[in-house]
Amino acid sequence: MSTLIESRSAPTGPFVFSFGFRAKITRPLMHTGIVSIYVPPHGFVIAADGMRRDATSKVITLTAQKIFPLVTDEATLAYAWAGTTNLLREQGPINLMEQSARIGLTLTANTWHEYAAQFADAVYDKIRDVPILLKDAKEARVLFVGYFRGQPVRAQIFFNCSQGFFQRPRLGELLEAGLVPQDFCIFSGSPTVWYQQLQPVVSAPDSLREAESQAGQYLRLCIEKQDQLEECRDIGGNVHIAAVTPQGFHWLVQSQG
Repeated sequence: MSTLIESRSAPTGPFVFSFGFRAKITRPLMHTGIVSIYVPPHGFVIAADGMRRDATSKVITLTAQKIFPLVTDEATLAYAWAGTTNLLREQGPINLMEQSARIGLTLTANTWHEYAAQFADAVYDKIRDVPILLKDAKEARVLFVGYFRGQPVRAQIFFNCSQGFFQRPRLGELLEAGLVPQDFCIFSGSPTVWYQQLQPVVSAPDSLREAESQAGQYLRLCIEKQDQLEECRDIGGNVHIAAVTPQGFHWLVQSQG
């Protein structure tokens, strides 16, 4: 089995260009808030909200942790999932956040392409036969940012839902070294908030602290619009922010989950 590769050298999907500071918005929109910013040569900032609902749309926590570290001899990464991520099977539940760490720690690869493809195939092996109970489930997707063998990397891996099951994974974005753009990557969130409130007042950050401020501001603006915009309805709770640098992963704003 081999993973479907969309692009090995450049990102695919919708792009939105602003004057001086580009935003990439991943679609379809997911019911959570996750963003990342690359600040060369310092590193990456990744931020997420803390709201989580159950299958009945009831809020079950405002302090969910959605950002996780993955550190091996070859890689220093942060990852975050959006979409259909909690699955049920006869043997018990499958939590993709926990499975990702277990899988990522066992992989050995010479290139970022190999690592991402191995990860995607290993996750698919875990979920391919698990029925999806949510009728409106569209996909699950995972964002990786960080460093592989000392080079900056970013990847987005998609697991589409069809006929009640996940389909073969698709690598929608696979970037490394000089191909990683300095942009505002909205992996999941509100385009409206970006266009109307943040884009007019921000420029490319010069430091991780500046990127932290921008990412946090974006998510807080989304939370403020929770009762006004449908795309912000499920963004809320504890905003947590991490940095990934060549030296390692560390929290800028600690998760309370």
